[in-house]
Amino acid sequence: MAVTIFEAQQEYSGQASFALAAVQVEATDVPIPGPDFPPVVADTIKRWQLPMPPYECHRIDAKQFYLPLIENGINYRVPIDMS
Repeated sequence: MAVTIFEAQQEYSGQASFALAAVQVEATDVPIPGPDFPPVVADTIKRWQLPMPPYECHRIDAKQFYLPLIENGINYRVPIDMS
């Protein structure tokens, strides 16, 4: 599984090479069986008065983080050393 978090308001200058204001995460997905969701999830469902379809809650366990970089128009993922 992969997750990307980025700054949606960033402006692109048309440069051939630039770093994105973002981070990418390689992770594993671990389902959390309902109805024993973490309290924050259960509280949000209740507060937003969401209908009660069969929701699924998942936890992600990060394995590797990357910084996305565009170099000469090609996307790269630069690994972040977390040690």
